[in-house]
Amino acid sequence: SVESIKNRILRKKEEQLKTLEIAVCPMSGHQLQYYNDMDERGDYGSFLSNGLMASNIIFPSYSDDDTLNNLIGNAGFKHTFTKIKKGSSISYKFKHEENGLCNDRNQFWQYKI
Repeated sequence: SVESIKNRILRKKEEQLKTLEIAVCPMSGHQLQYYNDMDERGDYGSFLSNGLMASNIIFPSYSDDDTLNNLIGNAGFKHTFTKIKKGSSISYKFKHEENGLCNDRNQFWQYKI
């Protein structure tokens, strides 16, 4: 009914996000270095561009091929984590645990998430 639809809309309005606290997380270290290198090449663009992905996270480098495209987006994620599927459950673990990032959260956060 129309009344039922109105009630659902009003209820959804009450559940809407009212305020959003923004966490300041400036680039530094590894992320800033790659971002500045990209800035020199003018490698930006629009949605899903290298600039946007690099501003979110640049994953650690584990190989000799540490080009930006291997350290951002899906490629960077796949080089950093192993997907573990058990039934309907999916989890991820670091591929390179020996580097210590999985044991020291503060070290991993320098790559910014």
